[in-house]
Amino acid sequence: MPAYKNHLISFSLGFKLLRRDWRAGELTVLVFALMLAVAAGTAVGLLAERLQRTLQERAAELLGADLSVESHQPPPRWREQAQALGLQQTQVLEFPSMAAVGEQFLLVSVKAVEPGYPLRGILRTTRDISGEDQPADGIPPPGAAWVDARLLSELGVALNGAVELGLIRLKITRVLTHEPDKRADFYSLSPRLLMNAADLPAAGLIQPGSRVHYHALFAGPHDNLAAFKDWLKPRLSVDQRLLDVDEERPELGNTLAKAERYLGLAALVAALLSGVAVACASRRYARRHYDTVAMLRCLGATRRYVRWIITSQWLAVGCLAVVLGAALGWLAQEGLLHLLRPLLPMAPSATAWSPMLLSAGSGLLVLACFAWPALQRLEKLTPLRVLRRDLEPPSPSVWLTGLGAMSIAALLLWRYAADGATAALLLAGMGLLALLVTGLAWAAMKVAAAFFSFSPRESNTVAIKTPSGANFVGYAQRTLLHVSPRTKRHSTALGARGVLSRLFQPTDLAWRFALRSLQRHPGQSLTQITAFAVTLAAIAISLIVRNDLLEDWRSRLDAKAPNYFVINLFEAERQRFEQRLASTGAAGSWLYPVVRGRLTLINGQPAAQFAEPDSQGERALNRELNLTWTDALPEANRIVEGAWWDGGGAPGVSFEQKLAESLHLHLGDRLTFSIAGRPLQVTLTSLRALRWDTMTPNFYAIFAPGLLDGLPYSYLTSFYLPSEQRPQLAGLSREFPSLTVLDVDQLLRRMQTVLQQVTLAVNGVLGIDLACGVVVLWASILLQLDARRQEDALLRVLGAERRLLRRARGFEFALLGGLAGGVAVLIAEATLWALYRQVLHIPFTLHGWYWLGLPLGGGMLVMVFGLALTRRAVTVSPATVLREN
Repeated sequence: MPAYKNHLISFSLGFKLLRRDWRAGELTVLVFALMLAVAAGTAVGLLAERLQRTLQERAAELLGADLSVESHQPPPRWREQAQALGLQQTQVLEFPSMAAVGEQFLLVSVKAVEPGYPLRGILRTTRDISGEDQPADGIPPPGAAWVDARLLSELGVALNGAVELGLIRLKITRVLTHEPDKRADFYSLSPRLLMNAADLPAAGLIQPGSRVHYHALFAGPHDNLAAFKDWLKPRLSVDQRLLDVDEERPELGNTLAKAERYLGLAALVAALLSGVAVACASRRYARRHYDTVAMLRCLGATRRYVRWIITSQWLAVGCLAVVLGAALGWLAQEGLLHLLRPLLPMAPSATAWSPMLLSAGSGLLVLACFAWPALQRLEKLTPLRVLRRDLEPPSPSVWLTGLGAMSIAALLLWRYAADGATAALLLAGMGLLALLVTGLAWAAMKVAAAFFSFSPRESNTVAIKTPSGANFVGYAQRTLLHVSPRTKRHSTALGARGVLSRLFQPTDLAWRFALRSLQRHPGQSLTQITAFAVTLAAIAISLIVRNDLLEDWRSRLDAKAPNYFVINLFEAERQRFEQRLASTGAAGSWLYPVVRGRLTLINGQPAAQFAEPDSQGERALNRELNLTWTDALPEANRIVEGAWWDGGGAPGVSFEQKLAESLHLHLGDRLTFSIAGRPLQVTLTSLRALRWDTMTPNFYAIFAPGLLDGLPYSYLTSFYLPSEQRPQLAGLSREFPSLTVLDVDQLLRRMQTVLQQVTLAVNGVLGIDLACGVVVLWASILLQLDARRQEDALLRVLGAERRLLRRARGFEFALLGGLAGGVAVLIAEATLWALYRQVLHIPFTLHGWYWLGLPLGGGMLVMVFGLALTRRAVTVSPATVLREN
């Protein structure tokens, strides 16, 4: 017979066997495991791909132009050169300010635009807040403003109402629904107000030293833009940054890369947990098909024929799981995008197919690496199995299975990591974490056995060999039929063991059976505990960090700590402002003069050479710093090295200690700053330690008096005002139109909203990991189900009641989940301690409710699920079970 006909026959037989196994529920857990692995990879891959493709395909729209020059000073007018090259151009100004309606006031993010904006992309607005938005035909006319819907609700004003901004009143004519170049910075937390730049002089909002972001926008043919870019680059100062479609919004790109790596690790955990479930399911499948394959071998089937049958079955199962997983992953990423949409600058691009295909391939690879070692046992089965049921094929190589798991981990880490070194580091870290968690799980099992084991003399028990080959501790008959008074007296001894025995005396035998079951299967018990512990710990960490970041900050603030910050206060208004503030009864801090500058050189070398990638120093060099001068050391500062100039030290600059360490600065270094386009060289004379939680102005760099003379500056201060006196701030904003007041409580509430949205998205991915942990439990329970049925049958023959066996199973699963929850708490607390100490720099305290909630929640979850899976094990007649074996 031709070879292809043999293959067709084997595929046909494999399909028939597959249909039978599917109806019997043999493959359900396998499909679920693969489906979740593919779903996690698809969700993360699609999300990252869509956002990255949005940055690439719509980079010009995110800029609002083909080319942009950003600065904090009014840029030079390059109109002549741009016009000579046939380029379109316009200018945008962004700054925070106070908007008021009656006695209500609100910090808003103002964007003042000139005609032609945006050069790329579309503004979308609506004249009816409940209606659909439409592309805007131009910009707001003079005297009008377009605002976010949030501004309307927070100020209690309706469309066509008026809002005060500085010295002018603007009519709200439209609701702004989309702006292509919306920034993702601190001030973007505030509602947007879009106005015509022609209204700025009358508003009196901008003066020398004001905090303003200028954006010069250009658009035109590619060759003309390239020529203009070449002409422009040598003329840019260090305070100006050029962005185009090739290097656009690096802060967004870096954020997305970090998010992709973080979510990619969650997808990796899902794949590895699913692989464990696949390994358990394949072992059970192989064991339950020994007789079928042995009969086929007796009827003349060769090993190659058996291999084709197995391959056809599992390939079909894998394809089904991949399709279902891809669909579930697509739905999951749509849900994630829905949660994150308020934080994104624009709508993401359409769905791509490549992440789905890559995740499908990863799913099939998981199936091959984790299932094939067990399925190879079927191929090696001897026909003598029909006559001798004790004949079993050799066990799969542990090294082969481990190599498959490492291959999957390395492949997925290479996909999500930034480079090979990062992938290797993460792989090593995950290996150490797995060993640590497994060790904790093993220790937890030993502790549980020490506390809950009540048998006084284990040496009197006899081991029985069950037909399945599992070792069963045969003290069952003795303890079921007779418990001596001495045993009871011993179990109620003083101490922790005695207390526990008194507490659990009604279920003494059930606890013993539960502990023995865990101890007889240590490998599977450790796998289950580890899978649940890692997932529960990750979810707990994300929830705790979200709450602690803000709650800890609030708790550390003094009851009368400043709750308002003031910026853009100028010298001509200083005296009146101090008198006005005193009349309100507000307790204010010192007024600090502020200029903005950038550190450019360290000892004559470019400062960027001294900063590590993605460090505090690099972030400080990529933006302008707030600089001040004073003759007295601020209250929240402490000199840790060097001397302050009022104590005999030489005049120079004093730096914050941790930023100086990040830039490798030392006393005596010559630092060059660029301030308002002018270089200023000073000597580093001291290092300071700061208390950032005092809610008073703090500065990275403080200069000696006289070094910054002649530069435009404004004042910065903070003050405390009781909530009942808050309406007085509206009058303050009207009297000082250029003043900007930052409400700390309001900013904290907005940050909390952002953190909640991000946490929901992260926990959505971690929820898939939790589902994978449940599937691991499911697969491992099914793997032990036949042995459990035999053990329960023997116990029932020896006189055990069903109620006792159900309690024993319930205690076993509750203990398993409780141990996983306990290990998860230990992992979470240790991780949080390191995170708070090394990264967030906030005090660490134990989280008592999690110490109670995670073990109880884990125990309840595993107990309910485990009892549901094994409920039929104690209902089958013992005679039926024993006859089958």
